Amino acid sequence: MKLLTISTIFPNKTGQYTQGAFIKEHLKTLNEFFDEIYVIVPIPKTFGLLSSDKYCKDYIMDTKNGTIEIFYPRYVYLPVSLFRNNLDRIWEKIISKTIEKYNICFDYIYANFTWQSGAAANLISRKYKRGYFLHVHENHEWFLEEYKSKNYKYISAWKNAKFIIRPTISDIALLEQYNSHVYHIPYPVDTNTFRPLDKDMCRKKIGFDVDGKLILNIGNYVPQKNQELIIKAADILINKNENDDLYFYIVGGGKLKKHLHNLIKKYNLEKHVFLKSYIPHEQLVYWYNAADVFVLPSISESFGVVAIEALSCGIPVITTINGGTEHIVKYPYLGKVIQNKNNATELANAIIEKIHEKKNHEIIREYIIKNYSVDAVRNKWSQVLSKLVDL
Repeated sequence: MKLLTISTIFPNKTGQYTQGAFIKEHLKTLNEFFDEIYVIVPIPKTFGLLSSDKYCKDYIMDTKNGTIEIFYPRYVYLPVSLFRNNLDRIWEKIISKTIEKYNICFDYIYANFTWQSGAAANLISRKYKRGYFLHVHENHEWFLEEYKSKNYKYISAWKNAKFIIRPTISDIALLEQYNSHVYHIPYPVDTNTFRPLDKDMCRKKIGFDVDGKLILNIGNYVPQKNQELIIKAADILINKNENDDLYFYIVGGGKLKKHLHNLIKKYNLEKHVFLKSYIPHEQLVYWYNAADVFVLPSISESFGVVAIEALSCGIPVITTINGGTEHIVKYPYLGKVIQNKNNATELANAIIEKIHEKKNHEIIREYIIKNYSVDAVRNKWSQVLSKLVDL
C-alpha cells in the first residue's frame, strides 16, 4: 500500500526548521506498514520571512524500512478572513498539482491536524476516491475551540475520516459524537536515543559546572507553555526561601523571550534562571540527564513529547492538568501533577519535594519502554491499521 501524508508542519532536512518532529516519528513507524510514503506540506510564500518558507526544501528521508519523499509546495497567502476560511480549497488545489506533477500514486491519505490538513484531505479523498484517516494533534484548548465552533468543515473532516487518532484520551468522547472509530495512540519516544547517562558527564557536556540542582524546561516561549510560572516559582524558592543551590534552564525560543527575560530581571534571578536558545534534538539527551527534575507547567497540551523524553532518561516530571501530560505522569514515582496552573507556590513545593526525593531511574524508564517506546506505539498502529480495509 502507498500512503499520502498531508501536514501543516514537518521538519526540514538540515534541522533549521524542526516543527512537526512528532509527525516524523510516527511516519518512521508507519513506513513498516506502507510500501511507499509521500508527504506534502503546503508552505505560504513569504519571501523568506517565515522560517518554514526560508528553510524548507523538498528532500528524501531515509528510514530503516525505506525512504519517505517530502514536498513543500508554495502558495500565496493573504491574511484576511475570507482567504483563511477557504484554505482547505487552496490546499486541495496545490496538493493536487503536486500529485500530478510528481505522478504520486496512493491508496490512503494520512491527514495531520483538523485544519487545514483534515479539511483538505476530505476534499482530496472525494476527488481521488481514496479514504483518509485523521490525526487530531491539536492541544486540548485548541480542540475545544474547534469543537464548540460547530464549523461544518471541521465536523465534515471528522465525520468522513475512516478513523481518527488522538494522542491522549482527552476529548475522545467528544470526537466519537462525529466518528465511531476514534483510537488513542500516543507519540513514540526513541528509547535508544533518550536513555540514562552519567549525570556528571552530561553536566560537563552542557557546561553546567556548579554544585547545585538543575531544573529543566523545554518548550516554545508562548503563553500556552506557561514558563512565567517557573520564574515565579524560582522567585519563591531562591529569594524568599533562600534555596541558593537551584538553577533553572528554560530552553526554547519565541515571541515571549523578551517578556521572560524582563521577568527574570524583575525578580533579580539572573544568576539562577537562564533562557537557552534552541538545542539540536540529538543533544537534548545530555540536558535531560544533567537535570534533577523536568518541569512542564503548560496551560494546554495535546500530549507532551518532552515529558516522555525526560522520563525515558529516568528524570521525573512535574506538570499540570493540561489535557495531555497528566495522563502520562500517572504515578508518584514518575513525578507530580500540580492542580493549579497559576499557583507558583504549589509548583515551588513540588520542585523541592521531587529534587530531594530518592529516584528510581530504572522503574521510570521501564514504564516508558512499556507504554511509549517505538515498539509499543508500533503495536498500537498495527492494531488500528489492521481494521483499515474493513472500515
